[in-house]
Amino acid sequence: MDPTAADALRALRASTQGHLMLGEDRRIPVRYVVDRRRGVLVIPLPVEAAQVPEGQLLIPDEHDPVIAALVEIAHAPSPPAEDELRFEIYHGPPREGAWILAEVQAVRYHGEAFDGDEFRLTDELIEAEPELCRTLNADPEALRELCLRLAHARVEHPVAVGVDPDGIDVRAKFGTVRIEFDLPALPSERPASDSPASPRGAVLEPERARAIPTRTTRLPLREAHAHVYQLGRSRWSIDLADCSSPQEMLDFLADGVRAAAGSQACVFAFSARPESWIPPRWPTLAELDRATGRTPALAWCFDYHALMANSAMLALAGIEDDTPDPPGGIIERDDEWQLTGVVYERAAHIVWEALPEPSWGDRQRDLIEGQHRLEADFAEIHDLKSQPWLGPMLDGLLQYGHTLAARFVLFPMLEDIDALVKDREEWESEHVRLGGAKIFVDGTLNSRTAWMLEPYADGRPDSPRGTPMMTPRQIEDAVRKCDDLEVPLAAHAIGDAAVRAVLDAIERVRPRTPGFRIEHAEIIDPADIARFAKLRVIASVQPCHLLCDVEALNKALPHRLHRVLPLRDLIDAGCEPGETLLFGSDVPIVPADPDDSVRAATTRRREDMDPAHAIAPEQAITLEEAWECFRAAEPEDR
Repeated sequence: MDPTAADALRALRASTQGHLMLGEDRRIPVRYVVDRRRGVLVIPLPVEAAQVPEGQLLIPDEHDPVIAALVEIAHAPSPPAEDELRFEIYHGPPREGAWILAEVQAVRYHGEAFDGDEFRLTDELIEAEPELCRTLNADPEALRELCLRLAHARVEHPVAVGVDPDGIDVRAKFGTVRIEFDLPALPSERPASDSPASPRGAVLEPERARAIPTRTTRLPLREAHAHVYQLGRSRWSIDLADCSSPQEMLDFLADGVRAAAGSQACVFAFSARPESWIPPRWPTLAELDRATGRTPALAWCFDYHALMANSAMLALAGIEDDTPDPPGGIIERDDEWQLTGVVYERAAHIVWEALPEPSWGDRQRDLIEGQHRLEADFAEIHDLKSQPWLGPMLDGLLQYGHTLAARFVLFPMLEDIDALVKDREEWESEHVRLGGAKIFVDGTLNSRTAWMLEPYADGRPDSPRGTPMMTPRQIEDAVRKCDDLEVPLAAHAIGDAAVRAVLDAIERVRPRTPGFRIEHAEIIDPADIARFAKLRVIASVQPCHLLCDVEALNKALPHRLHRVLPLRDLIDAGCEPGETLLFGSDVPIVPADPDDSVRAATTRRREDMDPAHAIAPEQAITLEEAWECFRAAEPEDR
């Protein structure tokens, strides 16, 4: 085969998304997989589009695409089960109403044209693929290193999901990473090599893959929103981050119950992402009870604003069919008013608080674990929702010769602030200090409990705009209390209505104490942008959440995507990176990897996303501005 045609075939075989041109003026973004037995592309489309006999597939989405393939379109009532499963593994459940099979008739690649007969997308490895994937997945560390070395992609929990003669597809948190191998050497072109592969970068875009925003300077960094103790404790919990279905969650928890064998009072898990599962739902309560039996068990949603508990755990928390929703919480029930096991916000915390308290030694162990995991990257760590014992314990570690390499700034809950202000001199030092108090004004987007000015596209009938956790008067009282104590307030506010309510309270009180801040501020109405700088309110945001929330944002707020993390507007209105615009992660809800936030802030999309699908790309900021938002304050500036 002509070397250029061979490169085009490799690129086409590796691709999973592009744009389909139907006629002269209809351009549809598509995701697809290759039917490796018949050699055709399998694509879900709107029903009316599936009737067109031919089209042109552009890969990737650029004005001068790498590949332009003429395809003949055949309607498919349903694809083979093997193809449908592959599509769900690579892309999740399809959203369109019909399937097509697209056979390549001709290809233009970098200006050269080739007949479709040269492009055989069939795969002689199809029968061996399952065993090859099992072999690769038997050594996750080696697979992780392979992703880093050959695809320049850092993948926390890699899972090989596809193997063909040209490469390996690895499922990552935000999509699929492609590891490509070089073509066998041709005698007339280059010397033969025993090496099976060399670095080529990600699918179709090797230069773009190497241009991923990474740290370009050794600035001392600040993690402006972390949960240090919870991070350490998560190491001993069941991690559901790699689950892809309700059944997998059940299997993980059942394994946890068997492993505990009565040695634990409760089995608990974290990082569940039911919206991304196939099917996208929590298990039923009956299913969870069968998997876990009489051992109390629960699983936190990744955002820690919802969890699912089995009947034994619900009973331990005193929740029954007729238990009313607590203020600021939701106990979910089915159509017959029976418990589903899923609880939100304050109701979730009631379940969690029913667990036996860890021992002092266990707390210390988990705190040290969380501290060590963060200090490798950060010189300053802000802990939001700090436990009342956290400051004294950190000070105690110092007194016994334990080293704190980072400075810790603590924000306990408002109800704990009086006692901590009173006793702060007993435990504060150059390494640990009280930063302020924290409140929760609303919930989260994934739980549809973030407080919005406009209804969600798929909100609950009884709370279409989310769930306020505090009244305007309560927020104002919190601002006044903190100002009287001469400490700032950190307000969790994700929805635009919650953000406005906090700004309104600060504007009414006009606190004299500097440093009042809003955490998350994921959706901000245009009318409130300039108020941050005007009132000197710090926007403490986590751009990495944009990477996690793409599906939830598109489902819940398709009409408000242009207001998601308006970083460009905030800076242009006077917020100063590193001073009144701070970046963090909310670890352990998402990993504390600053590169993720820098990518989100500068590209507004996941690495594997089509640029046309970026979230509010006009709100992108520069690489320098993004890193400045992570810059730790000098000790004398604090």
